[in-house]
Amino acid sequence: MTERTKTLRVGAHRELPGLRAVGHHGRVAQDQTPARREVVLADAKGRLVELVEVRPPRKSKGTSEDIHEVAAAVIGKLTEEGALPGIGTRFGPWPARLHDTVVILGERELARLDRIARGSPRSEPSRIAALLRWLGQGASRSDELACERVEGLVTWYCSEEESLALWRRIQPIARQDLHAAARREDPHELRDASFWLSRTALADEDIYLAVTGLRRAGYPHWGIVLRQGIRDAPDEARYAGLEAAEKELSSLPVQACRDSIANRLRGPQRRHIDEAFEGLAA
Repeated sequence: MTERTKTLRVGAHRELPGLRAVGHHGRVAQDQTPARREVVLADAKGRLVELVEVRPPRKSKGTSEDIHEVAAAVIGKLTEEGALPGIGTRFGPWPARLHDTVVILGERELARLDRIARGSPRSEPSRIAALLRWLGQGASRSDELACERVEGLVTWYCSEEESLALWRRIQPIARQDLHAAARREDPHELRDASFWLSRTALADEDIYLAVTGLRRAGYPHWGIVLRQGIRDAPDEARYAGLEAAEKELSSLPVQACRDSIANRLRGPQRRHIDEAFEGLAA
């Protein structure tokens, strides 16, 4: 190992000694939530650190605790202003934990907070309920939960288990919204709801339903969404998945729809999505 690489010993608490979570890779817009992003880590000297190897756990001498040995390498340095180099978003800082991720929520999730919080799964991490209470209070930051609000977005540094549990709360609401948009036959609302479900998807069936909604809404790049969401599946399986989703939407009773100001105001966001997929199709 070089002088710029250090071995960290991590116990059951999963805290990475000497490291802080200072941001996440990339930037997230309102039309990209909910999202998960990889965390950016830094040490006490303001140097950016990357975990290059996580070795299998072993028992610590004299105890029954499993210990991970983690190789951490210095890969850069924060600027004097504290900004992240390249494309990154600053938050925190908070104590770093092994295997934790960053969840980003936006206006769409916050507008449906009551519905998301209404569900009561039989078993989920306790911090999910704590997060939902904090979101309802409108506070700007919680060091205890490792979350904060910045420019209409909420970032939460959490475990993979907590991230999945939050998705389980959001996904049923996204399916309900897509069903409602399909019943009203509003193409703008249906496209927005379909993209939202694609980002909250927990299973292939969610992707097939989202893609079917995009097809009904006249979105020209639905095939790209399908290929990105359902990878390594034979054409027969994709066809069957789309057919089942089409039957699901076709069974819904139709309701009258009205154009809304919100739909017209979301036009720039839709153009942003179109341009992104047109670039992939080129």
